[in-house]
Amino acid sequence: MKPSTAFRPITIAGLLLTACCTHADPGINLMETAVTCGADWRPAIPLPGEVRLRGVGEGYGHFVAVGDGGRILTSPNGMNWAPRASGTLNGLAGVAWSGEQFAAVGDGGTILTSPDIVTWKARTSGTTANLLAVTWGRDQFVAVGYPGTILTSPDGVTWTTRASETSLLTGVTWGGWGRKQFVAVGYPGVILTSPDGVDWKAHASGTTLHSVTWGGNQFVAVGYDGAILTSPDGTAWTAQASGTPHDLTSVAWNGQQFVAVGNPGTLLTSPDGINWITRASGTPNGLTGVAWNGNQFLAVGEVGTILTSPCGFNSVAYEYFSPSLGHYFLTASWDEVVVLDQEGSGWVRSGRSFRVSSIPMPGLLPVCRFFGTDAYTVNGQRIGPNAFFYTASPEECESLKTGWQALAADGQYYPAWTFESVAFYVSPVTPEGCGWGMMPIYRAYNGGQNGDPNHRFSADKYLLDIVMDWIVEGTAWCVQP
Repeated sequence: MKPSTAFRPITIAGLLLTACCTHADPGINLMETAVTCGADWRPAIPLPGEVRLRGVGEGYGHFVAVGDGGRILTSPNGMNWAPRASGTLNGLAGVAWSGEQFAAVGDGGTILTSPDIVTWKARTSGTTANLLAVTWGRDQFVAVGYPGTILTSPDGVTWTTRASETSLLTGVTWGGWGRKQFVAVGYPGVILTSPDGVDWKAHASGTTLHSVTWGGNQFVAVGYDGAILTSPDGTAWTAQASGTPHDLTSVAWNGQQFVAVGNPGTLLTSPDGINWITRASGTPNGLTGVAWNGNQFLAVGEVGTILTSPCGFNSVAYEYFSPSLGHYFLTASWDEVVVLDQEGSGWVRSGRSFRVSSIPMPGLLPVCRFFGTDAYTVNGQRIGPNAFFYTASPEECESLKTGWQALAADGQYYPAWTFESVAFYVSPVTPEGCGWGMMPIYRAYNGGQNGDPNHRFSADKYLLDIVMDWIVEGTAWCVQP
């Protein structure tokens, strides 16, 4: 059975939100809908009138997608996107993050930089050639494009032209073990390597390549007619069978597997760069870029196409505090975050958060979200408390859906707690605690202060127990740190 989706108002201690919430069907096995990293893809929420997106990068806790007409989109989670003013109508083809700022490159030698994803500033590149890709490595940006243009910059502001003696470069990356180096690929059948971004050496690939990445122990390049090449050093390259005749335009690595994308909607994955599996993308649109942000792959392409494939804890649960109520509230819904962040909402961010999954995955449990039932007895007493509650215990979730029944003034019996939705997904607590590499989230109870119960969830047990003097009830669930 599939979960049913409905739009309804949510009252959070007097704050009315309008959000789309997925209510779990009581008979659904949530684990049956689990996705597999890199294999299962879903579309992001589309923006109207989208143009071709030509590249994507990640940094500053966000994905950044760029495209035709100076289009820049940013997203904290891969699903909800915001347009940004680029100040240019020139097409943008690539974007990279230095740890301090983004650099986006594009047509006519366009280069833009931004420290915060919001404000973008044009920089002088010294060229009118179309730039197609950019990377960060060895404390500098390296941008490449027509006609074999190579530019370097230590800060994204001042750019220097380097000699390449080739006709077209379409992709560039930094990596390699031992003597690290840049690798640039392009047309016709050219591969360039450089230890410093200044001096470049040419190598023959035998085919036109569009993109290249470093995968831990080898470079992987993709290109024309499904071409895939691998190399341990950037010099000696081996052709691999991709299983597709379609052009491949971009490739990324997440530490465990490669993802290559291309036309028309082509998606391939590989654990080693040698053995490749075709995946269903669900779109006929050409895919032009792919990136990894630490917890999910994201691909972009024609007509504003955006696809995501979560690989773990792909979202964040933000904690809010109501000064008037003295209550804490958790949400991983970006729609709710936007409303709660508005001035006058009555809620403020506590500054604390933890990673969760927004979708079911193998081994994860759904966290049930409840709100005290807003119904009243004949003597005017509210049946449920004015509070939210969360649990990852399947038994506790089912019990709360029907527990503490009371007769309301309308003659109907209602439980004290109303099940609202699955808030997010987490790892379960085992008898031994949280698994290796996982972080416990503790649950603490306020003892019914101010007349209503409230629970706070935090990785900081000292804060809950000693500083706040709440009753620590144990480990609620486990998350990735």
